[in-house]
Amino acid sequence: MLERLVQQLPLPVRKSLRGYDLAVRVTLVAIGILLIGSGLVWIAQGLNLSFAPRSIMTADRSWILIGAIAVVAGAVLLARARQRG
Repeated sequence: MLERLVQQLPLPVRKSLRGYDLAVRVTLVAIGILLIGSGLVWIAQGLNLSFAPRSIMTADRSWILIGAIAVVAGAVLLARARQRG
């Protein structure tokens, strides 16, 4: 139904919607990748792994949960960016 409504819009409006869609997808992918990367670092710090950067978060187990939530949120954003429409 929504696709039918979009097809009734004038061509310049439809083209601008496609450009907007692309910009939103690129933004979602960028934020998703940043969230996954940060979440993995936070998990490594919470687990006190040897390669993790040393900080106040090191060996604090709450960062394992926070990192896992960030990784899941990033994966959801990446999945959303892959959807069409």
